[in-house]
Order: sequence, then structure tokens, then C-alpha cells
Amino acid sequence: MELIFDGSSKAEEIAAELKAGLQQIKQSNLQDVEMMLWAQAQLLSALGEQFTTKGYVLIMDARIMQCAPDLAPKLLGLGLRSLEQSRKTLKVLADIKHPKRTTFVKNQLNQLSLGESKNATLDGKIAPSAETEVFVPEPLEI
Repeated sequence: MELIFDGSSKAEEIAAELKAGLQQIKQSNLQDVEMMLWAQAQLLSALGEQFTTKGYVLIMDARIMQCAPDLAPKLLGLGLRSLEQSRKTLKVLADIKHPKRTTFVKNQLNQLSLGESKNATLDGKIAPSAETEVFVPEPLEI
């Protein structure tokens, strides 16, 4: 997907490009989504490294710590939050590229391995479902 906000595209062209992108997603082509997540993770990682480095340098400078004592901890916190969001974004990307089995598949496999019919109860025999972390981006405060 190309940049659509370069000022030269009309609203109809933007809408057509968005429709084409949604159609690709419906056909399980997640290449654009993967590229966006990768770019987001890289940007968050770079921001995190910059903010933590600047925060560390400010802690070492006694003059700045006297003038603005809360600046360095805020930069360090912002940097660490950015790095955490980068990690979460990469986890979402990994989950998209390598999805885990769903509970439905586990239930079907359990029924086959136990030799039970579809209508039999599986209380206590169902494989534990893997809990997945839900990605909720946190707003970055500056």
C-alpha cells in the first residue's frame, strides 16, 4: 500500500485504495498489515532508545537535574513505555504470522483422541486454552 496522504490523491482514489486493502485482508493477504506493524515496532523501538539515552545523559548532568529534576525520569519512563509497546507490537506481528490453534481445534482433537461422539460432554478433558495477550496501545505522554 502506498502513502495515500501525499496531497496528490483525490478522495475517490483514497477510498478505492482503502477498499482494495480491505479486500486483500478479507482474502487473508495480511502483507500490508504486517508491513505497518513492522514499521510501527521499529519506530517505537527507535523512540524508546532515543528517550532512554537522553534520560540517562540528563541524569548524569548535575546542572540539568537541579534545573529540571523531573525531566530525566519522564524521558526514561517514556522511553521504557515505547520499548514495551514495540515489544507488544512485535508479539502481535508474530501472532499474525504464526497463529495459535483455536480452542475449537483443540476440542475436535480431544474428541478424536478420546473416542467420544460429538454430543458427549468433555468436562475436564478439554485442553487448556492458551491465553493470548490483547494488544491495547497506550497513549504516549510527552
